[in-house]
Amino acid sequence: MKIVCRKDVLSKAVGLAQSAVSSKTTLAILGNLLVEADKGGVTLTGTDLEIGMRVKVEAEVIKEGSITIPAKKFSEIIRECEEGDIQITVDANQGVQIVGGATSKIPGLARDEYPKMPEPKDAKAVEIPSKALQEMIQKVVVSISSDDTRHILNGALLQVEGSEVRMVSTDSHRLTFVKRSIEGKEAKHSAIVPQKALVELAKFLDASADMVKVRFSENQIFFEKGSTILVSRLIDGTYPNYEQVIPKKNEQLLVAGAEELLKAVRRVGILASEKSSPVKLVLKGGSLTIQSSTPDLGEAEEELAVEYAGTDMTLAYNARYLQDCLKVLGSAKVELRLSSPLNPALVAPAGDDGSYLYVVMPMRL
Repeated sequence: MKIVCRKDVLSKAVGLAQSAVSSKTTLAILGNLLVEADKGGVTLTGTDLEIGMRVKVEAEVIKEGSITIPAKKFSEIIRECEEGDIQITVDANQGVQIVGGATSKIPGLARDEYPKMPEPKDAKAVEIPSKALQEMIQKVVVSISSDDTRHILNGALLQVEGSEVRMVSTDSHRLTFVKRSIEGKEAKHSAIVPQKALVELAKFLDASADMVKVRFSENQIFFEKGSTILVSRLIDGTYPNYEQVIPKKNEQLLVAGAEELLKAVRRVGILASEKSSPVKLVLKGGSLTIQSSTPDLGEAEEELAVEYAGTDMTLAYNARYLQDCLKVLGSAKVELRLSSPLNPALVAPAGDDGSYLYVVMPMRL
């Protein structure tokens, strides 16, 4: 095999494909990227058997062929190459020579034992705009559980019903719900997508109107944008009934500047212990005071101008949970819909039509 490819093109492709490679694998071949060259260009594939990433790029293919190359060293070498063209040559003994300023030689492995990437079988594509899908992922990943004992919560629920796509995640302390409208009338799908797949998917999406083709199969899901395809195994099981968790009678409304509230919670939250000491939201006479007090750490307080005409109350929340929501809110103003200090709060962009809801459970004072 012998190819010539521009550094910027190859570097981006290697980075994407490498994101699917695990650094903890016990199989040497899974620490490699599969590089295939044919008349159509060069295709790079990485996998950890749970997710797989395949990227095709334009290149001058002088001699067709394939090889697997250690992903980490390959990425480091490409990153440090000079700008311009990089030449890669594979000899008869699977030795890989990379020329891009320096000449580097590393051993490769034949592709014979490299896992074959799954292909969707007769799966009709649902198309979702890249920008919409990226925004949805950014909102739900914050509340995906990392508790392996509840594996069903280690991903986000993705639902498609006709002209609406929804994503939901929860770690049992907070819940995120987000929905978008798409073109379509007949499709109906539901799948639990692992967190790693969503994180890596978000990396190659962008804020464009380009469509991402999503294909569902019995135990896998495929995302295709341009010349890049990500495939992931699904989490098997039944997702909890999230609609029961979303409050229906939170009628006391607090409206604040999202950025101002984020900064205040961040400042005051420095002196709040995440496990035992919450930040307090003290609502009194239409004003909001944010407080924290932790033995051995200290205390902090900040008053914030808000719109609030409800009853006086003191609420307590995990500071990080509030920050996670406010950082991805995407709105200048935020609404906190409240009922009592013992019930969950509903957080949403001010004036939103229900396209993004964040439920956060209170902490005891």
